[in-house]
Amino acid sequence: MQKPLGIFLTSVISVMLMSYPAVADYHIEITPIMSIGQSYDDNIDSESRDEKSDYVTTISPGIKIEIDSHKNGLSLDYAPTWARYHQYKDNNAVRQTGILSLRHNFEKYVRFDLQESYTRSEESIEADRETQRIRRSRDIYERNDVIASIDYQFGPE
Repeated sequence: MQKPLGIFLTSVISVMLMSYPAVADYHIEITPIMSIGQSYDDNIDSESRDEKSDYVTTISPGIKIEIDSHKNGLSLDYAPTWARYHQYKDNNAVRQTGILSLRHNFEKYVRFDLQESYTRSEESIEADRETQRIRRSRDIYERNDVIASIDYQFGPE
């Protein structure tokens, strides 16, 4: 991922670990992830004419780190993906996806959430939460979305 995200992540973890006198108040879980897949695409460029088909092999090593306490929570889910096209090798690429989530409970019923998601890909169909966008090129695109919210719960239910 980009340097600013690394600096942000280091800062957030430092602040969270300093917010309590004992680090033992935190539950830390680290999960390695590995995904290997192969698919066949009959129209790799999403073109209406001159359709090209190919097999695509993907390898995605990843990691998920969760740091949680009663008051704070931090989660990082990151996975680069190596995509290898068997016939059209010019389309070979490294894709990246990462999600950083931060939670802080100010009081019993007030909670702050911050989530940043990062995607770097060349695929013609963009994976988006709200819509699926179809692009007409295989140029690399990057998307960085940030969502922040403050929730107030009215009463115990």
